[in-house]
Amino acid sequence: MATLVSADRFAADERSLWADPDLRSDDPHVLALARATGARLLHTGDRDLMADFKNKKFLAQPRGKVYSTAANARLLAATRCATRSGRRL
Repeated sequence: MATLVSADRFAADERSLWADPDLRSDDPHVLALARATGARLLHTGDRDLMADFKNKKFLAQPRGKVYSTAANARLLAATRCATRSGRRL
């Protein structure tokens, strides 16, 4: 499901994240998008972004979850994601 996010609200949140001294990564746009949409699943190898995404200060309720390797594929297989054609991803 797609979520429409206000560009102004998104930009303001991204700016506030840039100003936060606890921000470790250079990806506040990822955190701002997760906060605006409620997305809490991230696949990345960026250690600083992983730390930020799991930081309760940035994503509190619910907390963020990070998958960083192909070994995590089995965890994603349990989801019910599907395309419009009904093909499961």
